[in-house]
Amino acid sequence: MTAPGAAYQAWLAQGAVDVYLDSLACEGLGWWYDMDIPRLAAHLMPLQLPAFADVALPPRIRLLAAVTQPVIDVEAVRALGEGLQADGDHEAASVAAGAGVAAVWDSGRHFHDYGPWYDNITTMLAEGDLPPHAQASLFGFKGLVELTGQGAIEAASESYARQRALAERAGSNSLLVFAAAADSYCHFYTGKLDTGELLLADACALAAAGGVSHVAHVYLVSCMGLYDTVQGRAQRACTYLDSLTSQAWYDLLPPSVWVSGLGHLLTALSWRGPSDALEAVARRLRQHVIPEHHAFYHCYSHYNLGVVALQGGQAHRALQHAQIALEYSRASESPLNTMVPALLRIQALADLQRDDEALEYLDAWDADWGASAFRTFAAICALERAHLLARRSAIDEAKASLQRAGALMPPGVEIPQIGRDEEFVRRLQARLVSDAEAPAHGPSPGAVRPVVIGMLGGLRVEVGDKVIHDRKWRGGRTKALLKAVVVHGGKKLSLAQLADLLWPDAEGDQAYRNLKVLVWRLRRLGLDKGEQPAPWLQIHHGHLSLAEAYCAVDVLDFEAGLHHALHRSPPDWAALRQALQGYTGDFLPGDDSETWITEHRERLRRRFVEAVLVLADTAADAASREASVPWLQRALEIDELDERLYQRLMQLYLQLGYPAKALEAYHTAQAALEKGLAIPPGPVLVDLARQAGGDHR
Repeated sequence: MTAPGAAYQAWLAQGAVDVYLDSLACEGLGWWYDMDIPRLAAHLMPLQLPAFADVALPPRIRLLAAVTQPVIDVEAVRALGEGLQADGDHEAASVAAGAGVAAVWDSGRHFHDYGPWYDNITTMLAEGDLPPHAQASLFGFKGLVELTGQGAIEAASESYARQRALAERAGSNSLLVFAAAADSYCHFYTGKLDTGELLLADACALAAAGGVSHVAHVYLVSCMGLYDTVQGRAQRACTYLDSLTSQAWYDLLPPSVWVSGLGHLLTALSWRGPSDALEAVARRLRQHVIPEHHAFYHCYSHYNLGVVALQGGQAHRALQHAQIALEYSRASESPLNTMVPALLRIQALADLQRDDEALEYLDAWDADWGASAFRTFAAICALERAHLLARRSAIDEAKASLQRAGALMPPGVEIPQIGRDEEFVRRLQARLVSDAEAPAHGPSPGAVRPVVIGMLGGLRVEVGDKVIHDRKWRGGRTKALLKAVVVHGGKKLSLAQLADLLWPDAEGDQAYRNLKVLVWRLRRLGLDKGEQPAPWLQIHHGHLSLAEAYCAVDVLDFEAGLHHALHRSPPDWAALRQALQGYTGDFLPGDDSETWITEHRERLRRRFVEAVLVLADTAADAASREASVPWLQRALEIDELDERLYQRLMQLYLQLGYPAKALEAYHTAQAALEKGLAIPPGPVLVDLARQAGGDHR
């Protein structure tokens, strides 16, 4: 427990009881607004000392003592609040109003009890006679009711925006951090994950500056854990959520805050599958939420355990968890609490092949989600519908549902992973990408791929029957993104690193947002309005990849062919020659716009030269030696100063019985080395020239 401040300790030592109480009655309100409950409780503890035994505590102090209890006495707070309001102490009365909402939230049940407190808060804010700090606090509680009790996402987001503006005026970093985290939940439900991530990034910068209460910090880290988990970064979320919930002060937090961090840790762990850590966290949560009948988080506990069962192939068990979670959601009376178990039930029924039940249940929920601001869940609902329809071979309807799922999310934002992994989505997209029903694993290796990218000899992109040449591109940054993806291998490229590469001088969050817009544009390259892009460009786990099943890239094919041929013992001569045929010209010749482009061009040139040397070295008969000669000559066009190329060429000519050509190659080397490096040929070339001239010494 935090100790009272130095001034308060001095007043205690001096027996200045009245000064202690007057200061606490004033400062304590600010600590409550900032959700610094441990600090407030620490300064209230000395009131149990004998010095205060015969002191009549003022109403503000009695209220502060009531709102810091582990379980808030709602009736006592209501009476104190009404008394303070009648006395004209509106600032203290605002604490009572907020505490009433906090008491309902902490209980996790019967959210209809929010009603009177919400009305009181609305009235207080309308009267407008409160200082910014108090108003900011009330807007936070107002948003909490709108989000968790009413499911009014847009209204809640507006309240949290008002809270941020007032917190800025009040100079409260704690409320700024809390409001950003709470508003990010709203953006999660509406599908605006990119906006939510920007808010969280700003809040992290504030939290790092210090002066943020533990409660605000927990809400921030918990929300970050949710975002990381549903975007495929569950391992990272587990790491910092585990660290957070292991802190010594964590168990001193209010009930709902304590459960929030652990609940999101359970979510992150559930995405990783069964583990001892998951069972330990689930056990720790049960020990808290079951005795206290905390229905809101009891629902989430069963949902997360159901996800583990679903991903482990135990759909029957997942369905049982979904049913229990739905029962607890009814006890909480929260719209948010009903969605996730409903989705789990749909997914479990689908995995049990009970398609009629799944579609019927899905229809009921789709109507609600589709008509509300819960676009994230509406998108996932459409994805599940596409899966079920595709299984019934209703391909056109399935395609329409898949297209609807994508359209429900903002441009550049992927549908988050909730209950399904990336493989589920990939296979669904693969099946629906063409008019004919494709196999689950996507087009066969020999199939014509819908996107063909050429960068050797010049930029050329084919999308279906459309060809986009370099000069026809709109938007240089989109073109730069494609080049960067290819330069860096085309697979599992960190979005953060790509953003830094393309916007090295921009703020990280702005660069990341710009990148997502470019990804959206690049996917739709060459498409007419309304056309659905093939899934050739995919984001998973915060990484961008080109999907080989749908996208052919000459550079990547060339490098893959070299790797295949050279990593055999001995190297596969025929495969190597075939791979070299893929090198149809320099990489993006004439494009010196970025250092990494010119560096990659030189890297590919060196790889070509080295591969040609291996080709010549492994030529085992006259035919293969004869065939290697043109490749050596082409390699010399790339690097006319590489003596190894002249050496191999002269050796082949001598082996094939062409000494005159060997001497011609020597004289070419002599002229090139003299002009380029001002040096004569080395001793190996001189010795080969002597052999070609008939001198066998």
